[in-house]
Amino acid sequence: MVAAASIGVSMKTLFIFLFCVMVAAFAYLFLFGDYFSCFDIHSRWFILMAVDFTACTVPIVAWVYYKESSWIFAFIVMAAMNVLGSLVSLGYILAQFYKLSHEEYLKDPLYFVLTRRMPMEDLLL
Repeated sequence: MVAAASIGVSMKTLFIFLFCVMVAAFAYLFLFGDYFSCFDIHSRWFILMAVDFTACTVPIVAWVYYKESSWIFAFIVMAAMNVLGSLVSLGYILAQFYKLSHEEYLKDPLYFVLTRRMPMEDLLL
């Protein structure tokens, strides 16, 4: 039980750190960089970025659709992820860690973050 909680703390800390790195990267890009130069569809860099982004985003979007009971919210997360990428996905995962109850956090936080929460009416049937 203690090991599961320490894994949960480690994972939560890792995702907080990664989220902060992405916020800093986006802030730097918008303040000092030319954000719109990455949309030049004729460059090889753009093609590589698009393929890499799609390969990483598809499993995360599939998981969000599985996890969320509202397809509208899942679509909003997917659309935001297409614009802001890792910033949204890391924020979503962090939010899942903060939704855990104390008992879930102590028992197996990774399991409860990854699995779908059943609505109460489904549990009563």
